[in-house]
Amino acid sequence: MHAPPRARLLLFDEAEVSLAAASSRIWRWGSKLATAPRLKPHACAVVLSQDRRGVPTTSILRTPRRLDGAQRARNVRESAVRWFRQDPRVPAEHVLADYDSWLDRQALAARTRASYRRWVRELVDEQLAATGELAAFLARDGEHDRRAVLGDWRRRLVDRGLAPSTVNLALAAATSLLDSRALPAPRVPRVELEPPVPRALSPEQLRAVQRETDRLRSSRDRAIMELLLRTGLRIGELADLEVGDARLTQRTGELVIRHGKGDRRRVVPLNRAARAALRAWLIDRQQHPTAPARDHGPLWISRSGQQLSVRSITKLVTKVMAAAGVEETAHGLRHTLATRLVREHGRDLALVADVLGHSDVKTTRRYARSELDDRRAALEALDTTETPARRTGVPGRFEWRRLRQVGHEAWRS
Repeated sequence: MHAPPRARLLLFDEAEVSLAAASSRIWRWGSKLATAPRLKPHACAVVLSQDRRGVPTTSILRTPRRLDGAQRARNVRESAVRWFRQDPRVPAEHVLADYDSWLDRQALAARTRASYRRWVRELVDEQLAATGELAAFLARDGEHDRRAVLGDWRRRLVDRGLAPSTVNLALAAATSLLDSRALPAPRVPRVELEPPVPRALSPEQLRAVQRETDRLRSSRDRAIMELLLRTGLRIGELADLEVGDARLTQRTGELVIRHGKGDRRRVVPLNRAARAALRAWLIDRQQHPTAPARDHGPLWISRSGQQLSVRSITKLVTKVMAAAGVEETAHGLRHTLATRLVREHGRDLALVADVLGHSDVKTTRRYARSELDDRRAALEALDTTETPARRTGVPGRFEWRRLRQVGHEAWRS
């Protein structure tokens, strides 16, 4: 089927390609739009009829050309398919602008977006644009160049003495840049992380924090501290709670975390102490001078009726911790709950991961990791001169020898 005279067809992936970045170059000629298996999300096609005059796409492509050569067949209408892709020689400012618009559409936390923007800007400005490798890095067939560039950048970051988690965050940001342009990311190995020891409170510190929590006059402040102590919520998740997210019955209760880390949803059960503290605050909230709505709106409100910010809740937790003589943040309460579930109560790692909202059980394994002092004490307790009795009550080898000796002496007497 031939295109009518002067017909033109533009195919854009509007989610990925913007006309602002259409300083593109013609890179392939085709004859049929159906034979476009190599058409990528960043590609667009223009179907033009046979016409010896300038191509009517000058305002978009700035490439006025005449259709000549194979396209000038006599007395036969022919269509030409021009495929375009984003020019890898596009300036670094355009690359960063397109990346920012793509990143705003992703389901990521605000801090994650800020970190990704910082590292992508450093990669593009200092590593690629400064060395003239931006074109090769963004080329469709530049997989080997991308692997070499990211491998070299990884070594540079490690040599700067950055933490392994920071280096891996930078590599994740580089991968997101390639994802934004539908380019395959090379397999660059991440830096292996040594799982840090969880910052869990000791039993004495936990009791001191609980005492200071019970002394709080505000039912709202007591409910906040009880939920942090008994649910392991992140402080951002706690601040974003609404009234409808709290489900309380006579014997059960739960919190619905609608937008957890990674935009994941989960349900966290509430034990008896947490239910009692939350129920007391909900009663006082209904009697608030600003008369807030009972069924919707933020769960934590200030005296003026505004939603409590993360900073305000952080100040409250810091105040309670200081009164208890504990130098720890609100996240330490999350570590304390997870450590107690795993080590003291022997709960399954998958269960603890569901409570904390971890997407991978490997993240939860850090709470089951033994400390150096525990390993040292376990090895020191081994006695190489005597085999202890089994837990089943059966005497050990040396106890059997002692029993035989006692029996022999009794027989001789």
